[in-house]
Amino acid sequence: MTNFNIDPTITRYPPEEIRILFLQVNPYKDGKRIFVSIELIPFSVHPTIELSISNREGINCGSATIVEPPFWKHELTMHVRSNDPPEYDFDLEALIIYPELTNLATKRVAFKLPVSEPVDENNGKP
Repeated sequence: MTNFNIDPTITRYPPEEIRILFLQVNPYKDGKRIFVSIELIPFSVHPTIELSISNREGINCGSATIVEPPFWKHELTMHVRSNDPPEYDFDLEALIIYPELTNLATKRVAFKLPVSEPVDENNGKP
């Protein structure tokens, strides 16, 4: 896959040197979703990015897979499937996968969901 509209002067690194530079979670006010920002070291070979949300017992509460992304910066919304109370601790783990490598890059961020604000049935806004 070719990288379109990317500065050709940026150094791209081989799979064994790819790391997660930045992973951030911002919970939405509804207490059910999170906004995820992730940035990798610029890569020459497209990885797969696995994102998984778990509660403090290690139970999976959501996941997403980005297969061979063309860019190294991503933002996405993930839904948290859990009946745990809002003050419960959750983790988001990011895993960079290259099938030919066993030593993979990972990063984990802890977060809490806010108590959801009630929604007015008349206008749909909190």
